[in-house]
Amino acid sequence: MKKRIKTFPTLLLGVLCAVGVHMVLFTDSGHRLQSAIVESDTMSHAEAHLVAGDDSLEFRVNVTATNVTKIEGILNYDDTSLVLSNPTSLVGKMTITDADFSKKVTVTFPSPTNIRKGDTLATWTMTPILPEVHSINLTEVSLTMTDGVEQLTTEGTGEF
Repeated sequence: MKKRIKTFPTLLLGVLCAVGVHMVLFTDSGHRLQSAIVESDTMSHAEAHLVAGDDSLEFRVNVTATNVTKIEGILNYDDTSLVLSNPTSLVGKMTITDADFSKKVTVTFPSPTNIRKGDTLATWTMTPILPEVHSINLTEVSLTMTDGVEQLTTEGTGEF
């Protein structure tokens, strides 16, 4: 009888842990938690990152730079499950070039400009087509200044 009492709490604790892991890995709230973790890590470490709202996506930088003439980056995402529309930039002229499974985003400044940590360089209206977690990867971000080109770091994949 005593043996059965000791194994029951262990078994119950194991089942609760398994259910908790399942909720974090395989449910919508778990994906939102993962996205929040990725985004908070991105905000603190990456020099360039994406920030998603309910219906918008922003391209931001975590660096301060002077005499910037252009910034470029590549967005990799599945455009059959997510639509990014109405691209705008309040700081410069934005052009988007389509490539295989990616879009190259270029923001050109009319004259050498200073950017600060936390500046938003571009925004999009984000419309999900399929009800799933959407992954957008920001890669190959480069900052062109009057004295040269600097590659910026990015943090893996953002899930929204």
